[in-house]
Amino acid sequence: MTDGASDERTTRDRLLDAGVEIVQEHFAAVGERIGAGFQFVSPTEVARRAGVSKGMLYHCWGGHDGSAFDRYLTDLAARTLEQMAQPEVLRHEAERLRDAGVGLDAVVKLLAGIELTSVVDEPERRLSLLQSLTWITYSANTAIAAALNEANDRTYASLADMYDVVLPVFGRRMRAARDRRAGRPLDTGDLARALSCVTEGFAGEALHDRRVLDADISWPIDGTDEPTTLYAICLMSVVTALTEPVPT
Repeated sequence: MTDGASDERTTRDRLLDAGVEIVQEHFAAVGERIGAGFQFVSPTEVARRAGVSKGMLYHCWGGHDGSAFDRYLTDLAARTLEQMAQPEVLRHEAERLRDAGVGLDAVVKLLAGIELTSVVDEPERRLSLLQSLTWITYSANTAIAAALNEANDRTYASLADMYDVVLPVFGRRMRAARDRRAGRPLDTGDLARALSCVTEGFAGEALHDRRVLDADISWPIDGTDEPTTLYAICLMSVVTALTEPVPT
């Protein structure tokens, strides 16, 4: 790698780190889903924190228009989720949310990585959603299907690692049940796959007609009357079916 290429890589890393810092600051202050912090990421603020010009950001992502910033946001989403998925960071945040009275449903939605009323707009959702839709469209092509299945397996493994950390924080574990076809106990990989299927199904509905998911349903969580969407009900139904409280 030439010195120029190395310098550009270092600059890209600084710009991505600056974006992660903005997203995490918002998450720490407000406690919302990670994606909510992306609305505060602007080319001007990212460049200022990275100590470079705004033009350098556009240069590093191949242009001087909005599409370059979209590509930056896609890379930023991957960097943010990578850093937030570190076990110690994840455990700390899960404990903080639990102690603040945030229920497991909110954490599950956070890990599922989607907020359906904004799925079409937010850049960190696009890649995984495109991957899912591509898998459906090209499943008959064995080469493409194999590549997408491999990508899905990596996604499920990453989510399973997260659930391994978060479930004990909220006093739950996988149920002592067996996958009859695989001949093994259920594990957090099965939970990740089930939750991803629910998420992708609702995401498809949101892309088709976002209005169908706008209405809240009054469903009590943790003894409260917090309004919760049908999506959240489905997620928690899966979690309840596949997990159980840890005996005290």
